[in-house]
Amino acid sequence: MCVASRRTRSLGHKDVIISFEVPGAAAGKARPRVTRSGQHTYTPDPGGYVERVTAAGVEARNASDWPGIVPTVGISMKVIVTRGMPESWSKRKRAELDGGWAPHKPDTGNIALAVCDALSGVLYEDDRQVVELYSSQRWGLGHSTRIELELLT
Repeated sequence: MCVASRRTRSLGHKDVIISFEVPGAAAGKARPRVTRSGQHTYTPDPGGYVERVTAAGVEARNASDWPGIVPTVGISMKVIVTRGMPESWSKRKRAELDGGWAPHKPDTGNIALAVCDALSGVLYEDDRQVVELYSSQRWGLGHSTRIELELLT
């Protein structure tokens, strides 16, 4: 699901905002691995999470007025992870914790790093352009990741 919108600040500047949701469980950035021969290094993608984020980013870019790959502008990113509550929990516990903080592995820093790397070359030139970052994990009914990006002027 992709939604893009345009918002005006009080200064009169138009900021382009893009937001989209990636279904499924979030995964953090994995450590690089080296083959037995020592000649090749690769980073595993458990569950295809980075691939799903990249595909959703491309779909959102094509459905919005995002100006392609942005070369030099600073970007504000918000990554909100929703963790599905275990079915073994009682209805009471589910009701108490719905929307509450989810201190769960992988930690939000690793998830945000995976998202930054996945969208690099898709929505912006390099992940060093992300100058403002907010990330959180909350309990909810199902697994998903909501990503919002804003061009800073």
